[in-house]
Amino acid sequence: MTSEKMVCIVCGRTFYKGQGVVIEAAGRKLIFHSKSCAIKFIRSLLTYLDPSDLGKAIDEAVKEFSERLEALKKAREKKLS
Repeated sequence: MTSEKMVCIVCGRTFYKGQGVVIEAAGRKLIFHSKSCAIKFIRSLLTYLDPSDLGKAIDEAVKEFSERLEALKKAREKKLS
């Protein structure tokens, strides 16, 4: 029984399917050995994006996480009361 091997696009290491980080975006499968490889790639990717588009995306992501945190905060308050 052979397991599928994958190759990191940042460091080139091989590892078995089920390990590492896999991100599917824009119809592509991005395979990383570790979260540090994924972060290196994303940092590089951000430098290639248009600043106005990047600003809008950052605003949306910050809004999403802020709403999640607010919902968690309200849920904790209800349990304490």
